Amino acid sequence: MSQREVWIDVTKGIGIIAVVFGHVLQSHAVFLWHMPLFFVLAGWNYHRVDTWQYIKKLTKRLLFPYFICLFVCLFVGRVFDIETLKISLKVALFGGANLKGVYAVFWFVTVLYCMLLALHFLSKDGIRWWMVFLLLLIGYLPMFHYVELPWNIQIVAMALAYGCIGRVLRKVIYTRMDGIKWYWVVIGIVVLIVLSMIPVLSMDMKYNNFGVPIVSFVLSLICVLAVFTLSKSVEKVMPIRSVLGLFGQGSMVIMYSHMFINYALVVSIENKWMRFVIVLLISLVVFLIVEEIGKLGRYMKMLCKNE
Repeated sequence: MSQREVWIDVTKGIGIIAVVFGHVLQSHAVFLWHMPLFFVLAGWNYHRVDTWQYIKKLTKRLLFPYFICLFVCLFVGRVFDIETLKISLKVALFGGANLKGVYAVFWFVTVLYCMLLALHFLSKDGIRWWMVFLLLLIGYLPMFHYVELPWNIQIVAMALAYGCIGRVLRKVIYTRMDGIKWYWVVIGIVVLIVLSMIPVLSMDMKYNNFGVPIVSFVLSLICVLAVFTLSKSVEKVMPIRSVLGLFGQGSMVIMYSHMFINYALVVSIENKWMRFVIVLLISLVVFLIVEEIGKLGRYMKMLCKNE
Protein backbone atom coordinates (compact mmCIF):
# COMPACT_ATOMS: atom_id res chain seq x y z
CA MET A 1 0.00 0.00 0.00
CA SER A 2 1.38 3.42 -0.93
CA GLN A 3 2.05 6.23 1.53
CA ARG A 4 -0.88 8.24 0.20
CA GLU A 5 -3.28 5.31 0.52
CA VAL A 6 -2.26 4.74 4.13
CA TRP A 7 -3.23 8.19 5.31
CA ILE A 8 -6.42 8.11 3.24
CA ASP A 9 -7.49 4.92 5.05
CA VAL A 10 -6.64 6.62 8.36
CA THR A 11 -8.73 9.62 7.31
CA LYS A 12 -11.68 7.40 6.43
CA GLY A 13 -11.25 5.66 9.79
CA ILE A 14 -11.48 8.96 11.66
CA GLY A 15 -14.47 9.91 9.52
CA ILE A 16 -16.49 6.74 10.11
CA ILE A 17 -15.75 6.83 13.85
CA ALA A 18 -17.10 10.39 13.83
CA VAL A 19 -20.23 9.19 11.99
CA VAL A 20 -20.91 6.52 14.62
CA PHE A 21 -20.14 9.00 17.41
CA GLY A 22 -22.59 11.54 15.98
CA HIS A 23 -25.40 9.02 15.63
CA VAL A 24 -24.98 7.25 18.98
CA LEU A 25 -24.27 10.30 21.13
CA GLN A 26 -26.42 12.69 19.05
CA SER A 27 -23.49 15.12 18.78
CA HIS A 28 -24.09 18.08 16.46
CA ALA A 29 -20.39 19.06 16.50
CA VAL A 30 -19.23 16.27 14.17
CA PHE A 31 -22.15 16.84 11.78
CA LEU A 32 -20.36 19.93 10.49
CA TRP A 33 -17.57 17.92 8.88
CA HIS A 34 -18.02 14.12 8.85
CA MET A 35 -20.11 13.95 5.63
CA PRO A 36 -18.17 16.77 3.89
CA LEU A 37 -15.01 14.79 4.72
CA PHE A 38 -16.19 11.79 2.71
CA PHE A 39 -17.33 13.92 -0.23
CA VAL A 40 -13.97 15.74 -0.29
CA LEU A 41 -12.16 12.39 -0.15
CA ALA A 42 -14.31 11.07 -3.01
CA GLY A 43 -13.19 14.01 -5.15
CA TRP A 44 -9.59 13.59 -4.01
CA ASN A 45 -9.54 9.89 -4.98
CA TYR A 46 -11.30 10.31 -8.32
CA HIS A 47 -9.32 9.33 -11.43
CA ARG A 48 -10.48 9.78 -15.00
CA VAL A 49 -11.37 6.53 -16.74
CA ASP A 50 -13.57 5.36 -19.60
CA THR A 51 -17.12 6.58 -18.96
CA TRP A 52 -18.97 3.30 -19.46
CA GLN A 53 -16.44 1.32 -17.42
CA TYR A 54 -16.67 3.92 -14.65
CA ILE A 55 -20.48 3.74 -14.54
CA LYS A 56 -20.38 -0.06 -14.32
CA LYS A 57 -17.71 -0.02 -11.61
CA LEU A 58 -19.52 2.66 -9.60
CA THR A 59 -22.85 0.87 -9.86
CA LYS A 60 -21.32 -2.40 -8.71
CA ARG A 61 -19.41 -0.78 -5.84
CA LEU A 62 -22.18 1.49 -4.53
CA LEU A 63 -25.67 0.67 -5.82
CA PHE A 64 -25.60 -3.12 -5.56
CA PRO A 65 -24.58 -3.15 -1.86
CA TYR A 66 -26.99 -0.25 -1.25
CA PHE A 67 -30.07 -2.15 -2.42
CA ILE A 68 -29.00 -5.42 -0.82
CA CYS A 69 -28.35 -3.86 2.61
CA LEU A 70 -31.42 -1.62 2.36
CA PHE A 71 -33.83 -4.47 1.73
CA VAL A 72 -32.16 -6.67 4.34
CA CYS A 73 -32.66 -3.92 6.94
CA LEU A 74 -36.23 -3.36 5.75
CA PHE A 75 -37.35 -6.96 6.05
CA VAL A 76 -35.29 -8.59 8.81
CA GLY A 77 -37.46 -9.46 11.75
CA ARG A 78 -40.68 -8.03 10.30
CA VAL A 79 -43.98 -9.49 9.18
CA PHE A 80 -45.69 -7.46 6.46
CA ASP A 81 -49.18 -7.29 5.16
CA ILE A 82 -49.56 -6.25 1.52
CA GLU A 83 -50.21 -2.56 2.26
CA THR A 84 -47.24 -2.27 4.62
CA LEU A 85 -45.07 -4.02 2.06
CA LYS A 86 -46.11 -1.55 -0.65
CA ILE A 87 -45.36 1.44 1.59
CA SER A 88 -41.96 0.04 2.60
CA LEU A 89 -40.98 -0.64 -1.00
CA LYS A 90 -42.03 2.85 -2.02
CA VAL A 91 -39.93 4.37 0.78
CA ALA A 92 -36.95 2.18 -0.13
CA LEU A 93 -37.03 3.08 -3.82
CA PHE A 94 -37.54 6.81 -3.15
CA GLY A 95 -34.69 6.78 -0.60
CA GLY A 96 -33.13 10.01 0.63
CA ALA A 97 -34.61 11.78 3.64
CA ASN A 98 -37.47 9.25 3.81
CA LEU A 99 -35.04 6.60 5.03
CA LYS A 100 -35.09 6.58 8.82
CA GLY A 101 -34.22 4.33 11.72
CA VAL A 102 -31.72 1.54 11.01
CA TYR A 103 -31.31 2.64 7.39
CA ALA A 104 -31.28 6.40 8.01
CA VAL A 105 -27.69 6.84 6.79
CA PHE A 106 -28.26 5.13 3.45
CA TRP A 107 -29.04 8.49 1.82
CA PHE A 108 -25.29 9.10 1.64
CA VAL A 109 -24.70 6.26 -0.83
CA THR A 110 -27.11 7.49 -3.53
CA VAL A 111 -25.87 11.06 -3.17
CA LEU A 112 -22.26 9.87 -3.42
CA TYR A 113 -23.15 7.81 -6.51
CA CYS A 114 -24.80 10.77 -8.28
CA MET A 115 -22.05 13.14 -7.16
CA LEU A 116 -19.27 10.94 -8.56
CA LEU A 117 -21.09 10.56 -11.87
CA ALA A 118 -21.51 14.34 -12.08
CA LEU A 119 -17.86 14.86 -11.10
CA HIS A 120 -16.79 12.47 -13.87
CA PHE A 121 -18.46 14.58 -16.54
CA LEU A 122 -17.67 17.94 -14.93
CA SER A 123 -13.94 17.26 -14.66
CA LYS A 124 -13.39 16.41 -18.33
CA ASP A 125 -11.92 19.86 -18.97
CA GLY A 126 -10.62 20.37 -15.42
CA ILE A 127 -12.18 21.83 -12.27
CA ARG A 128 -12.27 25.62 -11.92
CA TRP A 129 -12.97 27.64 -8.77
CA TRP A 130 -15.94 29.36 -10.41
CA MET A 131 -17.57 25.92 -10.69
CA VAL A 132 -17.43 25.57 -6.91
CA PHE A 133 -19.10 28.95 -6.39
CA LEU A 134 -21.80 28.12 -8.93
CA LEU A 135 -22.42 24.74 -7.29
CA LEU A 136 -22.72 26.45 -3.90
CA LEU A 137 -25.35 28.85 -5.26
CA ILE A 138 -27.34 25.92 -6.61
CA GLY A 139 -26.64 23.80 -3.54
CA TYR A 140 -28.10 26.31 -1.09
CA LEU A 141 -31.44 26.55 -2.92
CA PRO A 142 -33.01 23.46 -1.23
CA MET A 143 -32.16 25.00 2.15
CA PHE A 144 -34.39 28.00 1.48
CA HIS A 145 -36.96 26.28 -0.73
CA TYR A 146 -37.26 22.84 0.84
CA VAL A 147 -37.76 19.98 -1.61
CA GLU A 148 -37.48 16.22 -1.36
CA LEU A 149 -36.38 14.43 -4.51
CA PRO A 150 -35.67 10.72 -5.01
CA TRP A 151 -32.30 9.66 -3.59
CA ASN A 152 -31.82 13.16 -2.11
CA ILE A 153 -30.75 14.38 -5.55
CA GLN A 154 -31.43 17.96 -4.43
CA ILE A 155 -28.23 17.98 -2.34
CA VAL A 156 -25.95 16.54 -5.03
CA ALA A 157 -24.85 20.06 -6.03
CA MET A 158 -23.61 20.76 -2.49
CA ALA A 159 -21.89 17.36 -2.33
CA LEU A 160 -20.33 18.07 -5.73
CA ALA A 161 -18.95 21.37 -4.44
CA TYR A 162 -17.08 19.40 -1.78
CA GLY A 163 -15.99 16.84 -4.38
CA CYS A 164 -14.57 19.60 -6.59
CA ILE A 165 -12.74 21.04 -3.57
CA GLY A 166 -11.22 17.59 -3.07
CA ARG A 167 -9.95 17.57 -6.66
CA VAL A 168 -8.46 21.05 -6.30
CA LEU A 169 -6.94 20.34 -2.87
CA ARG A 170 -5.14 17.29 -4.20
CA LYS A 171 -3.27 19.45 -6.68
CA VAL A 172 -2.74 22.49 -4.44
CA ILE A 173 -1.57 20.66 -1.33
CA TYR A 174 1.11 18.60 -3.05
CA THR A 175 2.34 21.06 -5.65
CA ARG A 176 2.06 24.48 -4.01
CA MET A 177 1.73 24.18 -0.24
CA ASP A 178 4.44 21.59 0.41
CA GLY A 179 2.05 19.35 2.31
CA ILE A 180 -0.65 20.09 4.83
CA LYS A 181 0.42 22.40 7.62
CA TRP A 182 0.25 21.37 11.28
CA TYR A 183 -1.65 24.52 12.27
CA TRP A 184 -4.77 23.23 10.51
CA VAL A 185 -5.12 20.75 13.38
CA VAL A 186 -5.02 23.56 15.94
CA ILE A 187 -7.49 25.65 13.93
CA GLY A 188 -9.74 22.62 13.47
CA ILE A 189 -9.81 21.90 17.21
CA VAL A 190 -10.66 25.55 17.93
CA VAL A 191 -13.45 25.40 15.35
CA LEU A 192 -14.90 22.26 16.96
CA ILE A 193 -14.78 23.86 20.42
CA VAL A 194 -16.56 26.97 19.11
CA LEU A 195 -19.03 24.82 17.22
CA SER A 196 -19.92 22.85 20.34
CA MET A 197 -21.18 26.13 21.80
CA ILE A 198 -22.92 27.36 18.61
CA PRO A 199 -25.10 24.54 17.23
CA VAL A 200 -26.50 26.76 14.48
CA LEU A 201 -23.15 26.51 12.67
CA SER A 202 -23.53 22.76 12.27
CA MET A 203 -25.33 21.08 9.37
CA ASP A 204 -27.40 18.04 8.51
CA MET A 205 -27.01 17.51 4.79
CA LYS A 206 -29.63 14.78 4.67
CA TYR A 207 -32.35 17.32 5.50
CA ASN A 208 -31.06 20.18 3.32
CA ASN A 209 -29.56 21.93 6.34
CA PHE A 210 -26.16 23.41 5.47
CA GLY A 211 -25.75 25.58 8.56
CA VAL A 212 -24.89 29.24 8.07
CA PRO A 213 -24.34 29.73 4.31
CA ILE A 214 -20.68 30.01 3.31
CA VAL A 215 -19.55 30.27 6.95
CA SER A 216 -20.37 26.64 7.76
CA PHE A 217 -18.97 25.54 4.40
CA VAL A 218 -15.62 27.21 5.12
CA LEU A 219 -15.56 25.91 8.71
CA SER A 220 -16.26 22.37 7.50
CA LEU A 221 -13.32 22.58 5.09
CA ILE A 222 -11.07 23.79 7.91
CA CYS A 223 -12.11 20.75 9.94
CA VAL A 224 -11.47 18.48 6.94
CA LEU A 225 -7.97 19.90 6.53
CA ALA A 226 -7.42 19.38 10.26
CA VAL A 227 -8.37 15.71 9.89
CA PHE A 228 -6.09 15.40 6.85
CA THR A 229 -3.20 16.80 8.87
CA LEU A 230 -3.93 14.55 11.83
CA SER A 231 -4.05 11.52 9.52
CA LYS A 232 -0.72 12.40 7.92
CA SER A 233 0.80 12.74 11.40
CA VAL A 234 -0.46 9.48 12.90
CA GLU A 235 0.26 7.34 9.82
CA LYS A 236 3.83 7.10 11.12
CA VAL A 237 2.62 5.64 14.42
CA MET A 238 2.07 1.98 13.59
CA PRO A 239 -0.52 0.95 16.25
CA ILE A 240 -2.72 4.01 15.62
CA ARG A 241 -2.30 3.76 11.87
CA SER A 242 -3.24 0.09 11.90
CA VAL A 243 -6.41 0.55 13.97
CA LEU A 244 -7.66 3.66 12.19
CA GLY A 245 -6.67 2.22 8.82
CA LEU A 246 -8.73 -0.89 9.54
CA PHE A 247 -11.76 1.24 10.36
CA GLY A 248 -11.11 3.18 7.16
CA GLN A 249 -11.03 0.05 5.03
CA GLY A 250 -14.32 -1.04 6.57
CA SER A 251 -15.97 2.38 6.45
CA MET A 252 -18.76 1.40 4.03
CA VAL A 253 -19.66 -1.80 5.90
CA ILE A 254 -19.58 0.06 9.21
CA MET A 255 -21.75 2.79 7.71
CA TYR A 256 -24.33 0.22 6.63
CA SER A 257 -24.34 -1.77 9.89
CA HIS A 258 -23.81 0.61 12.80
CA MET A 259 -27.35 2.01 13.01
CA PHE A 260 -28.85 -1.47 13.01
CA ILE A 261 -26.49 -2.45 15.85
CA ASN A 262 -27.18 0.77 17.75
CA TYR A 263 -30.94 0.25 17.61
CA ALA A 264 -30.50 -3.34 18.77
CA LEU A 265 -28.49 -2.20 21.82
CA VAL A 266 -30.34 1.00 22.74
CA VAL A 267 -32.71 -0.74 25.17
CA SER A 268 -30.11 -2.88 26.93
CA ILE A 269 -27.28 -0.31 27.11
CA GLU A 270 -28.41 3.13 28.24
CA ASN A 271 -24.94 4.58 28.71
CA LYS A 272 -24.27 6.23 25.34
CA TRP A 273 -20.48 6.22 25.65
CA MET A 274 -20.42 2.51 26.40
CA ARG A 275 -22.87 1.87 23.56
CA PHE A 276 -20.70 3.95 21.20
CA VAL A 277 -17.65 1.78 21.90
CA ILE A 278 -19.61 -1.47 21.61
CA VAL A 279 -21.31 -0.39 18.37
CA LEU A 280 -17.90 0.50 16.92
CA LEU A 281 -16.39 -2.84 17.87
CA ILE A 282 -19.32 -4.94 16.64
CA SER A 283 -19.44 -2.97 13.38
CA LEU A 284 -15.74 -3.66 12.89
CA VAL A 285 -16.32 -7.37 13.53
CA VAL A 286 -19.10 -7.33 10.91
CA PHE A 287 -16.62 -5.84 8.42
CA LEU A 288 -14.02 -8.50 9.20
CA ILE A 289 -16.63 -11.24 8.70
CA VAL A 290 -17.70 -9.70 5.39
CA GLU A 291 -14.04 -9.53 4.34
CA GLU A 292 -13.51 -13.22 5.13
CA ILE A 293 -16.67 -14.16 3.23
CA GLY A 294 -15.41 -12.10 0.28
CA LYS A 295 -12.03 -13.83 0.37
CA LEU A 296 -13.73 -17.23 0.48
CA GLY A 297 -15.93 -16.25 -2.48
CA ARG A 298 -12.92 -15.12 -4.51
CA TYR A 299 -11.07 -18.34 -3.63
CA MET A 300 -14.01 -20.49 -4.71
CA LYS A 301 -14.31 -18.50 -7.92
CA MET A 302 -10.62 -19.05 -8.64
CA LEU A 303 -10.98 -22.79 -8.04
CA CYS A 304 -13.91 -22.94 -10.44
CA LYS A 305 -11.88 -21.18 -13.12
CA ASN A 306 -8.94 -23.53 -12.66
CA GLU A 307 -11.23 -26.50 -13.14
